[in-house]
Amino acid sequence: DHLAKAELTAEMEFHLHLVEQGKMERDSYMNEVVESVRDLVAKLSTFDYGDLYQEEEAVGKCMHDGHPILEGLKGYRCSRIARGDKFEVSLRGLGKEAKVPIADSSAAIAEALQAEDSIASAQANAKRVHATLTVQFVDEGEVPVLEKRLEALVEDATSQGDLKEFSVKAVDPDACGFTIWKEFRGRYINRPIASKLLQEKDSGPIEGFVSMRGDFYAGRILLDNENKLVFESVQGFQGGDEDGYVAPESISYTVDPAPFVSCPKCGQGKIKETPTHFECDSEKKCGLKFPRTVCKREMQRSDLASYLNPSVGHTEWIEDFISRKGRPFTARLVLQENGRHGFEFKPREPKPKSDKKTVQKKKAKRKGTKKKSPSS
Repeated sequence: DHLAKAELTAEMEFHLHLVEQGKMERDSYMNEVVESVRDLVAKLSTFDYGDLYQEEEAVGKCMHDGHPILEGLKGYRCSRIARGDKFEVSLRGLGKEAKVPIADSSAAIAEALQAEDSIASAQANAKRVHATLTVQFVDEGEVPVLEKRLEALVEDATSQGDLKEFSVKAVDPDACGFTIWKEFRGRYINRPIASKLLQEKDSGPIEGFVSMRGDFYAGRILLDNENKLVFESVQGFQGGDEDGYVAPESISYTVDPAPFVSCPKCGQGKIKETPTHFECDSEKKCGLKFPRTVCKREMQRSDLASYLNPSVGHTEWIEDFISRKGRPFTARLVLQENGRHGFEFKPREPKPKSDKKTVQKKKAKRKGTKKKSPSS
């Protein structure tokens, strides 16, 4: 958020302008930049991907056990914490540089682990450079807790030999594992689609799936009787904002809770942001609704100032829309009577007229004929 906020750029530009006017010292400005970078580095040094979604609400409930489905880096996963009591520790030695053979090191570590009251058994199986420890705890517990506990014990015991690195993983844990991956057949699966899928077991027709050749096509994602994701192609589907499907425009954004402008349709409500739309907050539900992404372009409040102005009713010309075929085009959006938007395109410039002789020559060239000379 620190780098993505438009306010950061605006503030830096403003302070830079003050320096230019002599109202702010250059050193003071540069100190702000230095402190900002230091704060950012401090955050990144302790960054954990799990922190990205801590404040996000669940997208639904697990189809297997009813636990909340939470967003993660690569997918939406059941939040039930896995439990287990058996773990495998992979050890990697230093090879020829090791003063103590890997077999002796792993045996010493296994003996140190077995001396712990919480561990029932620890067995070592060594090869030339690698070794495996099979560790059985006395009581079953949450896998993340026992993994950290075991990592600490192995770390303490590594003084028994020469090791390069080690890793710990649970063996056959009691885990749910239900996941809706964020990428499915080349298409990004956002929160609205994941929620719809969990509620109805059917995403509805959506566009944006990508074939091996790079072509885009439409389809639907379903959950079968075993709650596994299956795909069903949809022929001839032309989706968009005017239908009730979860379309590619339903991309989640952060929300500015401050009201935008008065609703031009009912005149009673205010236009407010949701994660996916700008819409009227009137209790009468007048129906004015505008997606925050149109044709792969994020729409800003500044884009909608003239669109939501009753005396104008359309945006300025926007040049960076992307069509379904991936081509950029220019259009402006027009507010319709039903509260939805439509596209308006610039009239095409007429092609320059060619004289008749030029046209005849081109036709003759295409037919492969040559014009005869007068002498012949």
